[in-house]
Amino acid sequence: MLDDFRQRQTDGELAANLDAAYTGLALFGLAAAPVVFPQIARALGLDPDSEEFATRYAEETTRLVEHLKED
Repeated sequence: MLDDFRQRQTDGELAANLDAAYTGLALFGLAAAPVVFPQIARALGLDPDSEEFATRYAEETTRLVEHLKED
């Protein structure tokens, strides 16, 4: 798993100045957040059980991860 994140750094998909292990952990947390903490999504006015949420969360997550690329 860690080797995959390091390869992504080599390929420029993940900035070289990021620690691959910590970044990987953070990305797994990002993916799991609406499942593990649906109450937080609801407190933010979102419905984590809706199809729209799944689509929009995937889009926003993609945009966020794009910012982690090497410039």
